Amino acid sequence: GEALPFRDGAFDTVVSTLVFATILEPGAAARELRRVLKPNGRLHFFEHFRSRHPLLARLQDAVTPMWKRFLGGCEPNRDIVRIFRDAGFEILETTKLRGTFLLNGIARPV
Repeated sequence: GEALPFRDGAFDTVVSTLVFATILEPGAAARELRRVLKPNGRLHFFEHFRSRHPLLARLQDAVTPMWKRFLGGCEPNRDIVRIFRDAGFEILETTKLRGTFLLNGIARPV
């Protein structure tokens, strides 16, 4: 499972770096991050993201099976913004790392 061994609202800040492309249940993990954050806490993340450009998204989908097999289960085509929003986060800011499918961002629980 993705359960964290901490009480509800234990942290002011949680950091996630290149984790959500490899975990089995990203939605459950995102909900756990929200659970352990204080109501005014912040999630700082640096993660793979799914391109909004249809051609690039299809390219990501095409390479993901090979990427997953050879790079420890990594699925770089996951929609990290949707995963965090569905888990109850508001995305405050994002910055794409130019020339990559990597996204730096800050979110807060809502």
